[in-house]
Amino acid sequence: MKKTFLALGLTLLTLFITACGSAKLSPDQKSMIHNRDILYTVVPMWEQKNRIFGTNYKMGTLIPLNTQVRIIAVNKKVIVFEYNGQKKTLYIMQKHSRVDTAGTLERTFSRTPVNLENYSTQMQMNIATGKLTDNMTKEQVVLTRGYPPFHQTRSLMQNSWKYWNTKRGTQTIKFTNGLLTGLATPIAYKVPVVAQVQKSVVDSKLPYTFAKTDASQPDSFVLAIGINKYQENPNVAYADTSALAFAELAYKTMGVPKENIFTLTNEQATSGQLKAKMELIKELSDSRGNLYIYFAGHGVPGKDGETYILPYDMNADFIHLEPNLRLDKIYARLAKLNVKQVFVVMDTCFSGKDDAGSLLYKGVAPVLKSKKVKIDSRKITVLTAGKSTDFANDFEAKKQRMFTYYLIDELSKGKRDISAIYPDVQSRVKRSSLMKGLGYKQIPQRYGNTSQKFY
Repeated sequence: MKKTFLALGLTLLTLFITACGSAKLSPDQKSMIHNRDILYTVVPMWEQKNRIFGTNYKMGTLIPLNTQVRIIAVNKKVIVFEYNGQKKTLYIMQKHSRVDTAGTLERTFSRTPVNLENYSTQMQMNIATGKLTDNMTKEQVVLTRGYPPFHQTRSLMQNSWKYWNTKRGTQTIKFTNGLLTGLATPIAYKVPVVAQVQKSVVDSKLPYTFAKTDASQPDSFVLAIGINKYQENPNVAYADTSALAFAELAYKTMGVPKENIFTLTNEQATSGQLKAKMELIKELSDSRGNLYIYFAGHGVPGKDGETYILPYDMNADFIHLEPNLRLDKIYARLAKLNVKQVFVVMDTCFSGKDDAGSLLYKGVAPVLKSKKVKIDSRKITVLTAGKSTDFANDFEAKKQRMFTYYLIDELSKGKRDISAIYPDVQSRVKRSSLMKGLGYKQIPQRYGNTSQKFY
């Protein structure tokens, strides 16, 4: 579980030997199963009807590299884990894989995600979407396609590897001087709609009708983050479904390609994943397109007076230890990107309170004053749920965050001019929030370059 993936090239050449030992689990493996620790997939897997085979069939839907999972149970034949709210069963098939339970755990899951930052942006995208292309190294092929079954590829030192795409269908790939060669066309596999790790929202569950427009944004990218359930903090009702609704808006109405949309919800939105995905979309940003960031969850004033977004796995008391999640630093870095425009939608308040008005800081009643966040008005447009002292309310009737619902309701009709639609969004949100009580008053705000059209 502690392999260093920067040195994976050397590790791969011996893994078939070292992973075939005793089926007895290590203390660390027993601990991660017993404690239901959050783990990351370190090879891609394909699942069909919640089943995955140790022979690495390509049938069904891709579960990509660096997907968050929890191990539920193991025995000599299967590993059962939870992914995206569903139980998946990995059949070890030791006769063909020559890897036992302990070895399968070792080469499939890790406490830390695979570090891909040394690869080009295009290579990261190929790996994330399971796309084999010429000139990949053996290490990159394993990260993209997984391990070939041992009974036909007995060593990764061989220059010919044989994969099973189905029980009878095979694919042989060849390497020349350590690089993949001879692919007539890139081999790509189906990825779930709306980002690599998140299932698409079923339209009937959303209170919107997404208009089809002439918008086309092939060079724009979206990161939608929604945290309803926190590890140590109160829930933020409908934050996850609102983030997914924003992703659907981006694809169906705004014309952003599916593969350009990334979502993180609930336990996926850890501190590490938030920072990693932000770095990825900044690297992917293109001067011909826009960058969109949506966040619904807790926003908090840190004890240092700065303003932060709160990830799934942290509490407010220690958020000041995460400088990369400071709002002013996020905005400053976004302002330096070579893109047409950056749009940030923040459906959160920064009062340090939850939806019920309780303080997120444990055992204290702090008087916290956040410093004013500076925004570069030339490059960034920021749309917020309210002022820094306002509540950011949920909208029970629509199963969405209140601000998100009214904003998407306008944008989903094909309206693009923020200056034209925002007065109506403000009025509707203010009215609905006051209907909950005077203490819930909420008036959405605009900052930065507010004259830009949203898409």
